Parts: sequence; structure tokens; C-alpha cells
Amino acid sequence: MISLLYVDDERSLLDIGRIFLERSGGISVTTVDSAVRGIDVVGTGRYDAIVSDYQMPVMDGIAFLKQLRSTGNPVPFILFTGRGREEVVIEAINNGADFYLQKGGDAISQFAELEHKVRLAVERARTARALEESEEKYRSLVDLAPLAVVVHQQGKIVYANPEAVRLAGAGSAQDLTGREMLPLIHPDDRPKSLEHFRLLGEGKTIPPTEIRLFRLNGEPFTVSAGGKPITYGGIPSTLVVYQDITGQKKQEDELRAAYEQIAASEEELRGQYEELARGDRLLWESQEQLRAFMDSATDAFTIWDADLNLVEINQAGLAFLPPGMHREDVLGRNIAEFMYGDDEWGMIDRYREVIRTGVPFSGSSRQSTQQLGNRWVDVTCFRVGSGLGIATRDITREKEAEEELRAANARLTAAEKELREQCWRLAGQEKGSGEGR
Repeated sequence: MISLLYVDDERSLLDIGRIFLERSGGISVTTVDSAVRGIDVVGTGRYDAIVSDYQMPVMDGIAFLKQLRSTGNPVPFILFTGRGREEVVIEAINNGADFYLQKGGDAISQFAELEHKVRLAVERARTARALEESEEKYRSLVDLAPLAVVVHQQGKIVYANPEAVRLAGAGSAQDLTGREMLPLIHPDDRPKSLEHFRLLGEGKTIPPTEIRLFRLNGEPFTVSAGGKPITYGGIPSTLVVYQDITGQKKQEDELRAAYEQIAASEEELRGQYEELARGDRLLWESQEQLRAFMDSATDAFTIWDADLNLVEINQAGLAFLPPGMHREDVLGRNIAEFMYGDDEWGMIDRYREVIRTGVPFSGSSRQSTQQLGNRWVDVTCFRVGSGLGIATRDITREKEAEEELRAANARLTAAEKELREQCWRLAGQEKGSGEGR
């Protein structure tokens, strides 16, 4: 139902207009006979649109419109008047009128056209509000997501989310906007990046690729970055999403160095101490498992409404579903249906607290389900609009690799201890033999 305020100093025209506008249903008309009274009435209720005459005593239709807009009221406004001068039309449009309609002619056709303009203006306003709310919702998701997001136009940054600001070591998004992308890329990776720019310009999507960037202080760091062509602010642009993997690369290098050191020891002692060689192979296998996990790790994202019913899940999130379940099987279901264990309601209370306060939280936990068994996950929760966003990363393989590496190191330590003991025994035997002679 559209709530319409109709302002005109001709009482008979108000009555006729109300009858015509309400006749087809869907519109409820409130009438007042002056703009001054219209100002008072607007302040006491919510109206979807206003139709106003132009020439009225004390305050004309343009002054009425200016008064509304000066208070920040964006309600759709239609000027309906017998004064058809061009300057009136221009002034009305310049001050924020949505439509201008001239009185006169056949009443049925005239009010049918007025009804059409009212419905069109209200529909535009509602669509604009819905679009604004949708943009705000997904801007919140981008701003709070634990991934860096940058939008650039012809190589110049026009948007950076808080995670991108943090990784760059910037004070605010303003420190990044307007900067050229290329100088922030390591010189050795610029040829590859320029090729990616070319492909993006052709409308192609770039999958996650390892690349080195610079922080604003010149410090290098490594990311896994992907890109996609989009339209931003009505201009063809590129969306880049990336994740800092510097720590993972460092861990890989440390594991690789540890392997090389152990391999050297293995080469020297091969054939004498098989247990030491077996421990070295276990270390290599653990390293390979850990690398495979890190290379394939992705974040699963889910969005829940204020009642914690699922409204969206990304492709990576589908891997967290029980076997045989698909996206259409879970949308609309409550989060409680996916919870297992004694801590179910405690976690749900924490989710509701995030929605209420807007304060995100993150942590690791071990989950146990009948369908998927035991697993470790990193979870980051944050408010999205009036609901909840959850980023989930399965770290089970990393946990298992850590346990195997710890066990391998323990076995290696035991082997080294046994070797030392054998050396001491051999030394003792040689000493005893010498004394006997």
C-alpha cells in the first residue's frame, strides 16, 4: 500500500483527486489544503510520496519542496499544477522534484497519468533504498572479511578494504587510493602482473597466483592473489582479492632447510643407522603433507540472517557439508542444525553476541560430526548487515602434519641418543682391549 500526501488549496480538486487515486486500490491518500499544513503533517507520519500544487497562499509548491529537502527528507515529490511556465518546471526539477505534471484536460486521463507518476516515483525510491541496503550489506562483508580486497582502474587503486590497508602498512584507505598498482609489485613479478592486467582487460578471470608485493615502507611480503573484471562506480575496473602467505612461505623454507640438514646427515650415516634414515623419510613426508595443505587451503564463507538462518554459502563452504548435500539443501536452514557436541548452544550465544555488538571474534576448535568425523577449524565471525558472516578454514591436515613432524623429531632424537650410546660403548670396548694388552 502506497501512502500519499496530496496538497492543494482547492478543496474540491483534493476530493476528486483522492477518489480517482484510491479507486484502483493500492494507494491511500491524505489531503491537506496548504503547504504550511503539509509541513506539519509530513512531520507526524511516513509518506511514500507527495503530490503538491504550485500556486498556493503563504507557501507555494516550490517553497514546500525546498523546505522538505532542506531537512533531508528524500520523499518522492510530484508537482501537479496549472502553471505551465518553463521556469517553474526547471526550478522544480533543480530542487529535487521527481516529476512535473500540468493540470487541465480530461480528468480521468489526467489522474490516471498522475497515478502512474506516483507509482513510478515510489517504485524508483524503493528500488534505490533496496540497492543502498544491499550495497551496505556486501560492503560490510568486504570490509570485515579476513581477505584483502583492492579495486583498481587502469592500474590505479580506487578502493581498498581494511585488510588491504593493514597488509600495506597504511594508516587509512586514503593512503592507498590514487596510487599506481605496479610500483607496489616486486620487480621480478611485474611481467607476470602486466600479463594478468592484459587478460583482465579482455574480460578474463585470474585464479589465485603467488606474487610478491611491497608494503608502503618498502618491506616485501608474499600473497596469493586472484583478479576479476567488474564495474565500479559505472567504470570498468578490476577486483583483486589476496591473502598474505608470507608466514606459510617462511615455514616452508624452514622445513626445507631442516630436511636438507637431515638429508646430509642421512647420506653420511646411510647403511649404519637405518632408524635415522627412516626418521628422515618421515620428516620429508610430513613436510610434503603440510605443503600440500597450505597450497590448497581456501576459506569457506557463509552468511546468516539475524535469526541465524543460512542465506548464502560459497563454493569452498560446500566442502564442509555432509556428503551428498548441496547448496539448495542447506539454504534457509538454521545454524543449530549444523552444530554438534556439548558446546553447541555456547557457540550460538557467541554468534548472537557478534550480531548484537558488532565485535568480531576468531579462534580454532576441534569439531566432531558423525558424517565428517573429527577435524580442526579456524573460524572468524563478524556482523554482516543485521546478520552474521562466518569465515571457516579447515586446518585438520596442518594439525595432523604437526603431530607427525613432532613424532618424527622425537624418533630422530631417540636415534641420535642411541647412536651416541653405541659410540660410547665402542670407545669403552677399545679402551678395555688396550689395557688387556
